[in-house]
Amino acid sequence: MFNNRHKNTLTLAALISLPITASALNMGNAPDIVISNFKKQHPDQKIERISKETHFDRTLYEVKLYGPRIEHEQALYNEKGEEVAHETPIDIEALPKAVRETIDTEFTGFKILDAEKISLPASQLVEYEADLSNGTESWEVVLNPEGQLLAKKQE
Repeated sequence: MFNNRHKNTLTLAALISLPITASALNMGNAPDIVISNFKKQHPDQKIERISKETHFDRTLYEVKLYGPRIEHEQALYNEKGEEVAHETPIDIEALPKAVRETIDTEFTGFKILDAEKISLPASQLVEYEADLSNGTESWEVVLNPEGQLLAKKQE
């Protein structure tokens, strides 16, 4: 039985870990509700671009933003205009120790190429996504701050 924290965590892990197809949109092709809600939720930010992403049967709109006091670089919205996640690139050294230890243990010989902090605004949960490579294989992984591996996919 999962509590709400686990449901939200699994939802984000599934959201991040599924195969993605993306296409850039101009503002006129993005749903009005996504643009309207973005402007309400981020009044000091401007939209750099919007990409439509398909995660199997789930459509998301990734809004790349810029402006003063930027807290995260990308906001993900569903088709209803609900903001479901934030993504912010972080330095590899900023990954929690437990996250780095799990990666070192589960992916021996792999190097962390880049990392993002992912947050769910509705639940206040934080997760970390990292791209890994050993020169012949590449993986994308999602872990919680305690280092629990929530999702992985080979790229």
